Amino acid sequence: MSVALLLAALAGSDPAHADEVDDLLQIVERGSSGERSRALARLGFLGSDRPVAILSRRLDDADADVRAGACRDLGDLGRPAATPHLVRALGDDDPAVRGEAAVALGAVRDRRAVEPLARVLRDDEPRVRRSATVALGRIGGPATERALSTRALEETDAEVLVAAAEALGRIAGRSALATLRTLAASRDAGVRRAAALALSPHGGPAALPVLLELLRSDDGPSRSRSALALAHPAYRASADRIADLLSDASPEARVAAGSALAAQSDSRGLRFLVAGAHAGPEEIRFACAEALDRMHVPEDLSDDLMRHLLDFPTTEWDRLAARAGRP
Repeated sequence: MSVALLLAALAGSDPAHADEVDDLLQIVERGSSGERSRALARLGFLGSDRPVAILSRRLDDADADVRAGACRDLGDLGRPAATPHLVRALGDDDPAVRGEAAVALGAVRDRRAVEPLARVLRDDEPRVRRSATVALGRIGGPATERALSTRALEETDAEVLVAAAEALGRIAGRSALATLRTLAASRDAGVRRAAALALSPHGGPAALPVLLELLRSDDGPSRSRSALALAHPAYRASADRIADLLSDASPEARVAAGSALAAQSDSRGLRFLVAGAHAGPEEIRFACAEALDRMHVPEDLSDDLMRHLLDFPTTEWDRLAARAGRP
C-alpha cells in the first residue's frame, strides 16, 4: 500500500471516494433529517469517521433537541469512533438525549459500550432504561447477559422487562434462560408473554402455561405467535390444544397452528397445509405453500395428499411442493 493510500485509510477515507465524502459531509452539515440519515449511512459504508468530529460538537449544544439529533446521526453513521462521544452523552441532563445515546450505541454495537450501558440500566427514567436494555440486547455477549439477567430481577417497569425478555431470548445463555423462567411467572401479562415467547425456541417448560394461555387470547396475532412457539418438540403434549386453532377465525392463527403441528410431525398439520395450499383462500394458499417450502414432507404422507399438492395448477405451487417433498 502506498503512503498516500495508508494515510487516507487512517483518515477514514479512500481517495477514490474523496469527492463523494466531501459532498456527503455537506449534506450532514446542512441537509434535512432524512437526507442526513442517508448520507451518514453511506459514509459509514465507506468507512469514513470524518462526520464524528462534526456531530460530536453538537453534543455540547445548549438545545437538547440538537444534542438528541446528534446522537441519532452518530447512530446512523454506525462507526466505532462515535462510541466515546455517545458514552459521554449517556450522562446528559436530558433523558431524551440519554435515551437517544443508548439507542445509537446499540446501532454501533461496540462492546466498549456494554459497561456504560449497564450502568444506565439504573437510570431514573424507565424509557432510558428500556433504550439501554434494547441496545445491550443488540450488542450481546457474556457481559451483557450478566448485566441484563441481574437487573431484570430487580426491575419494576413492565415495558423495560418486556425489552429485557426479548434481549435475553436472543442471548439465550444459561443465566439468560434462568431469568426468563422467572419472568414467565410475572404478575404482568405482557412480561409473561414476552418471557414465554423468548423461552419457547429452547423448549423451556416454564413457557408452556403462558403459551397455552395465549392460545385463548382474543388477539389473533397472539394466538398465532403462541401456536408457532409451541412447535418445539418439547411441547408435543399440547398438540390437541394447537389443533383447536385449525378452525380459528384468524387465517394467520390457522396457518400458524398447521405449521406448528407439522413441525411436530403431526399429520393434522400436514393435511391442513396441503389442503390450504391447494384450495384455500388466496391469503391461506400462499402462507401454507411457504410453510411447506420450509419443511420436508415425510415419505409416509398419503399419495392422495401428495398428488393433491403436486397437481396444483400453478408453476409456483409446483416448485414449492417439489422442494417440500425432497428427502
